[in-house]
Amino acid sequence: MKKRLVNLPFSMIFMFLGILVVLAVVSINPFPFHDHYLEPPHSMADFELQTANSEAFRLSDQKGKLILVFFGYTNCPDFCPTTLSKLKQVHDQLGDDVNRVLFVMISVDPERDTPAKVAAYVAQFNAEFIGLSGSLEELQPIWTEFGLVVEKRVVDNAGSYSMSHTTSVYVIDQSGDFVKIIPYDANVTDIINELVQRKK
Repeated sequence: MKKRLVNLPFSMIFMFLGILVVLAVVSINPFPFHDHYLEPPHSMADFELQTANSEAFRLSDQKGKLILVFFGYTNCPDFCPTTLSKLKQVHDQLGDDVNRVLFVMISVDPERDTPAKVAAYVAQFNAEFIGLSGSLEELQPIWTEFGLVVEKRVVDNAGSYSMSHTTSVYVIDQSGDFVKIIPYDANVTDIINELVQRKK
């Protein structure tokens, strides 16, 4: 009986801490960090960013195509190249369906990432990938629209920094609606199946 009385408070503490962790993750981002369909789909506000060729990429001009949107930065050491490598495999394995899908990376590091730099970065993975950047004032509303979490982290006294950011891939459908969040650990086959199912 004494043993039970001693263990019970600890088990309750661990349970309480677990609940706090879950609530903290959900409160950081209005969209959960798991494979998640948005019901109803989120009607996206239009946005415009400049490409490396100084041409305007406007979301409303892309209707009729599926868009996979990933947020990252060119100095990213881990998550970004891993995700872009995975998206390259998706692109290469889609076959004829690839013509109706756009692969877009939007920078989370406007201080260092020009449109030309992001375009050159994504082209290392696939020449058809679209790389976009802009000013902080242009990018912040887009991050907010997707429920993105972005944080600048200074790593040394010289001012070097990294960017902490949500690593999911976001799906915009042919109508321009934000319909799904694909988690970082999704495999290539699952992503392809998702795109094929949305074929119109």
